[in-house]
Amino acid sequence: MNDGIERITRDYTKHPELLFVTMWAIAHIGHFLRKGSALDPFVWTAMFSAVFLIAKPWSGRRLALLAIVQLAYLFKEMPFTDNHLYIMAFINAGLLLAVIKNLSNKKGYLNSIKQSLSYTSIALLLIYFAAAFAKLNSGFFDTTYSCAVSMFYDSISVFTGEKFLSPGLESLLTFFIAGTELMIPILLLFGMTRNLGMLILILFHLGISISLTATALDFTIVLFALIIPFLSSKSRREVISSINSLSRYFLNLTSSSKVFLPGLFFLGLLFLKAAS
Repeated sequence: MNDGIERITRDYTKHPELLFVTMWAIAHIGHFLRKGSALDPFVWTAMFSAVFLIAKPWSGRRLALLAIVQLAYLFKEMPFTDNHLYIMAFINAGLLLAVIKNLSNKKGYLNSIKQSLSYTSIALLLIYFAAAFAKLNSGFFDTTYSCAVSMFYDSISVFTGEKFLSPGLESLLTFFIAGTELMIPILLLFGMTRNLGMLILILFHLGISISLTATALDFTIVLFALIIPFLSSKSRREVISSINSLSRYFLNLTSSSKVFLPGLFFLGLLFLKAAS
C-alpha cells in the first residue's frame, strides 16, 4: 500500500493538475452529501463516479463520467436548484470538452487538464467578482434581510444561538462582508498579492462554514478545489506532502476490513439519516 502511495505522490508531483482533479471529485462528494437526496439515484451515481475518479485521477474517462453525471443532474433539477450547481456545471462543461479532445491519449489528457486550469481560474475570478458585485444593493445592507447577517449567525450557531451583535455592528458586518468579497478576486488576479488573497479567501470561507448547518458549507468545499490552480509550485508540493502523510495514516488506520467496512456502513447510515 505504501508503494502505491509513493507512486501516486510522484504522479501528483510530476502532474500537479491531478491534485485539482482529485479535489474536484472530493468537492462533488461534499456537495451531494450536503444537498443531495438519499433516494435520488443521480446522487449516488455522482458520488460513486467521484470515488472512482479519486482512485484514478489520471483517467480521462472517469473525469468525463463525473462531468456528464453532474450535468445530467443539473438538467434534471432545473430550474429549481441552487446557483452552486450551475457553477459546478460551468466548470464541468469546460473539463468535459478538454477530456473529449484527448480522451484516448493519457499525456494529451493531462496536458488538456493543465491548460483548462486557466479556464477554471478565470471562471472563478469572474464568478466570485460577479457574486460580490451583486451584493452591492440596498437589500444586502439592510440588516433585517441581509444574508450577511443571517449567514453570520448561522455559522456561529455551533457556539451560540443568540443574536448578540448590536444593530450598528450588524450594519458594519454587511460592509465588511461586501468589501472582503470584492477584494478577494482583485488580490487573486495579481501575482504579488495572490497568496494574501488565497489566505483571506480560505479564512473567510472557513469562518462562514464553521457550523454544519451553514448554507455556505457546500460552496466552500467547491471553492477550495477551484483555488488549486492559483497555488504556486512550492505550495502544491507542500499540499501533496500533506496528502501523502494523511494517506499513510488513513491506510494504517483502515488496514483491517474489520474497521473499514463497518465504518463505511456507519457513514452511509449517517448520510441516509441526515438526508431523510
